[in-house]
Amino acid sequence: MQERPLESIADVQTGFPFRGKIESDPESNYRVIQGKDIQPDLSYDPKKLTRFNVPPRARPEGKLLQKDDIIVMTRTDSPYAVRITEALPHIVVQNSFNTIRIKSTESVLPGYLAMMLNQGLLRARIATLLKGSNIPYIRIEDLRNLSIPLPSIERQQQLTELEAAFRHEQNLHRQLETERQALLDALILEQISH
Repeated sequence: MQERPLESIADVQTGFPFRGKIESDPESNYRVIQGKDIQPDLSYDPKKLTRFNVPPRARPEGKLLQKDDIIVMTRTDSPYAVRITEALPHIVVQNSFNTIRIKSTESVLPGYLAMMLNQGLLRARIATLLKGSNIPYIRIEDLRNLSIPLPSIERQQQLTELEAAFRHEQNLHRQLETERQALLDALILEQISH
């Protein structure tokens, strides 16, 4: 299986450079994804994102997210990737993230790349790229040079579907666990009240 540097298959850019604290403005059309918005299952709720005013002379147009972009948290000791699965008007990521935009889906599928960036092999490679001691970070140049395994598109699709099935199974187990706990709580309350 061939491997190629990330920059040969995707454009990688930094997030939107906020200067200081992000000030909320409920009337603004612009929203930002921050680290706090990402759930443990790597999902986010677009409706709960902070709306903000664009600072004077800032140009967010080149930083707006598109469907199938992948955002990578690069200022952490445990980097992770999140695929943007829907069209999101006027949304940027803060500069703790880098945005990856695939050049052509003929060589790599967005779902495959996002999955691989979260799997053990690439997580181990990414861990070797971390710099700094207080707040570890990945330099954008190092991320661009990260070597990505590229099987055939058909194999990428199969692996992506398999990973989606595993994730669905995990969600079902979590739901079952929650329902079991609720049933047990109800039975205990019933016994106590008699």
